[in-house]
Amino acid sequence: CFCVYSARLDRAVRMRLEGLAGGLVPGRSSAAAAAPAAPDREPPPPVLVSCRGSLCLNVAADVITLEDKVDVIRTGTQGATDHLVCDLLAILLGRRDEAATVATGTAGATDRGPLEPLEIQAKGSPVVATSSEAALEARAARLGYEIATRRIVLDGDDPVSLVVRGTEMEARKIDYCPGPPGDPGALMALGPGRLKSRPQDGEPVQVRWQQWLRMRPDGAGHVVSVAGDAEVAVEAQGRLAATEMHLWLDVVRPTAGDAAAAPPAGTGPDLSRVRPSRLLARGMVEADAAQAEARTDRLELW
Repeated sequence: CFCVYSARLDRAVRMRLEGLAGGLVPGRSSAAAAAPAAPDREPPPPVLVSCRGSLCLNVAADVITLEDKVDVIRTGTQGATDHLVCDLLAILLGRRDEAATVATGTAGATDRGPLEPLEIQAKGSPVVATSSEAALEARAARLGYEIATRRIVLDGDDPVSLVVRGTEMEARKIDYCPGPPGDPGALMALGPGRLKSRPQDGEPVQVRWQQWLRMRPDGAGHVVSVAGDAEVAVEAQGRLAATEMHLWLDVVRPTAGDAAAAPPAGTGPDLSRVRPSRLLARGMVEADAAQAEARTDRLELW
């Protein structure tokens, strides 16, 4: 009887991972990840991982580490491709049933599921993650990705960037967790930062901030808060600047008739189904529109 605490492959490693319905790269939709595997359904495509350096499996810590020109690729049906390039990749393994056991308090359960990837952590100069399915591109010195929730965290010494379905964002740190179909999700972006988005039925919008931008659920809708020399410019309409702004959004939920046209969940911030409801701007407010200008310390719009 013997125990293996670690295993190491020293050079030019190639690895094939099977059965990962949730993917291993940001951008995989939650609908595809959560769909049950039907007997007559094709298994999910494999994830191919390679590196020029070494692969180390730490059994005690349940983590696989790859280094030097790490390349992760997954080609799905209809040509959709998820791709990740980095210098160092750590794949954290775990058992989902153990997490459920802790949550429900049934600590006496003895049926342990197989190890599977739960999270990845990547470092590079920079890390580049792309997904054609989600129209996503992320760049950062450090990238963290939780497979089950599709939460993505980007940070590093240099500014990071995230492009999802036409919405472009650059900041010092971005923490984004998708929501259900048609939902913008939750976002925290530390500044200085900027965002550019083109709504489906509106003019291009640019937002800049020095401290942070935060988007979070608020009742049936969402609220977006921007702090620190906040500025919003709408092409051909005007500009609004203030120390801080708070914008309440109503989310138009897809009905049964247009559910098929709704984008899949987990593919990124969907701003096409939000409608502004109320705005509050405070502290050195400046509004410049085509036919009006205003200077005040507080501005509210409904």
